[in-house]
Amino acid sequence: MNTGGMNRDGSDSKLNVRFAAPQRLNVGHPTTSSPLHMPISRSTRKPLVRTKIKLDPGHSALDWHSLTSNPANYHTKFVSLQLIQGLLDDPIFQKDNYKFSSSQLRTQLLVQKIPLYKVMPPLRINKEIVKRHCKGEDELWCVINSKVYDISSYLKFHPGGTKILLKNCGSEDFITLFNKYHQWVNYEKLLQVCFIGIVCE
Repeated sequence: MNTGGMNRDGSDSKLNVRFAAPQRLNVGHPTTSSPLHMPISRSTRKPLVRTKIKLDPGHSALDWHSLTSNPANYHTKFVSLQLIQGLLDDPIFQKDNYKFSSSQLRTQLLVQKIPLYKVMPPLRINKEIVKRHCKGEDELWCVINSKVYDISSYLKFHPGGTKILLKNCGSEDFITLFNKYHQWVNYEKLLQVCFIGIVCE
């Protein structure tokens, strides 16, 4: 017989619900032997120490910006017409850049004096040519991310000094070393006036 949710004593069964008393859990601090213990990881990598060199007066980042912003400085400070003439006369360069009309290229670079960073597509520079132009502070070419730069004029503006550049520049790409110290730097903008072309075998 259905009692309609009533107990035998006539009380409402819905009100006769008992709940277990909440129990307090004893949670101790995990020990090193506990499987729940998560050791705090501390990096063993030593922080990168960057050595900054005291630059000569007139060689700050602002001075470099001012120097590179003036188009009149391009052929006198960064890429000389004599250097371009030497490239155009080089048999290796001619072979690697056969798609360009030789006479038209000479007109654009030597007569119209178009900067190398504006030549499209960029000139192809053989690694052998790059090696020839790594003579020290007076002439130093480098490859960064497959792009060739003549950084001779930038050496004394480099915050890390000239030694690290002289030691690592050459025909091998040193983008990894560059990123190790200052990957946030926009080298393409910074060294735009020093651009020669793209490296090739």
